[in-house]
Amino acid sequence: MTAITARPFRRLLKDEEPEWLVWALVAGMLIIGLLIRTIFVARMVQAAAGDLSVAYPADWVALSSDDPYDVLARSEPLTSAAFPATLRIAQLPTAEVSTAAVGLDDFALKWSDRQTHELEGFRVLSIEPLRVQDRDAARINYAYVAEPLLGGPGALPIVARGQDVLIVQGETLTVVRLVADADAYDGLAATWQRILGSLKMPQEGGAR
Repeated sequence: MTAITARPFRRLLKDEEPEWLVWALVAGMLIIGLLIRTIFVARMVQAAAGDLSVAYPADWVALSSDDPYDVLARSEPLTSAAFPATLRIAQLPTAEVSTAAVGLDDFALKWSDRQTHELEGFRVLSIEPLRVQDRDAARINYAYVAEPLLGGPGALPIVARGQDVLIVQGETLTVVRLVADADAYDGLAATWQRILGSLKMPQEGGAR
């Protein structure tokens, strides 16, 4: 009696074994793929831009820019989303923004006012002080309406969110701009932090 009931039980285990192996294989492949993606996304490359250098994700690509003050422009792969995340760094004379500003707060307000004329639906969400590589800086968090970079003729505008980090060195204003689709913006917080943390600039009074 025991032998008769044991054989069907053993056959049941053998019949189920391939299914468990398939699920285990799928799970293993997913885990390996996630680890590879995490390692690749976390990898950064350093690039020189003007008199500074900054690191950005290794798979980001170079963008062309019509702005004469842009010294670096990079984005996520253009096929990754309708509005890929972008990094732009501009360096311009402080007089281009204001001749009367006496501090970072003044420059942040003047810069924000300038953006209302350049970005559709521009709205300031907050302005806050921060330190970047032991330097005083101001961060402007904002939102605006943007056209999808990969959208067709009938593509609807999207809401973009961004942060502009302003650093003043003598008569030069450096603006580090990080922008993404509003739906993806918060998920890029760690990337933004790594980019800002990698920024290297000449010391005050040093060679320029």
